[in-house]
Amino acid sequence: MRELTETQIKNVEQAIAAQCGNTILGNELLDHTCCAIEAYMEEGHSFDLAMSIAISTFGTNEMKKVSKQVKRTRRYYQLKKQPLGWITPIMAIGLLFIVVNVGAKDRPDRKPTIDDFRISSGFGMRRDPIFDVQKMHIGIDIVTPTGTAIVATANGVVEEVIYEMNGYGNMVKLKHEEGYQTVYAQLSEAKVKVGDKVEKGQVIALSGNSGRSTAPHLHYEVIHNGKRVDPSRYFGEAK
Repeated sequence: MRELTETQIKNVEQAIAAQCGNTILGNELLDHTCCAIEAYMEEGHSFDLAMSIAISTFGTNEMKKVSKQVKRTRRYYQLKKQPLGWITPIMAIGLLFIVVNVGAKDRPDRKPTIDDFRISSGFGMRRDPIFDVQKMHIGIDIVTPTGTAIVATANGVVEEVIYEMNGYGNMVKLKHEEGYQTVYAQLSEAKVKVGDKVEKGQVIALSGNSGRSTAPHLHYEVIHNGKRVDPSRYFGEAK
């Protein structure tokens, strides 16, 4: 297992403070986050990407809720004049377990295909393959032969099923909890309809080459609270 350097640990500590503030969990959160980062780095991720994935697993809202709950419980025992002793560390570990294993379960944290794939175009600025100009790419393009099964990356509800000749082509959009939405485009066929409830890993479409596309692939987007984010930051959270 790769071990973080002192400088990297300091970077993690600063990232936690920026994301979650001065959490009462202190070293408990730092230790858990560093372990997660080391595991992601062992899988081949860079330190920066591994830290981004690990920090986002906890999330600002979840950590605020955990900190508030710990503070409320501490106040309760102080009022009861009961010694905290072993209660605080066990409570902190238990709450961290809930955050990681329950709070994150609704995130789009798995890959949108069953088989391995190659990303041909990542998230961010790129030269548009059709108009040959620098343009923001708001998702990622995944190389897939036409007819490849495309799966939901989180539990949710089908929000849109449309066809755009000069855009997404055949497209499915899902709505998830915690402010997440996912978009699956350039499809050959949708396997769901608006209003359907879907489960993580369920086949929702087949990949294709529809719309504004130069070759068979899946265009995949993740939207969080109305803002497009890099989908690859979530890959590896689900096992």
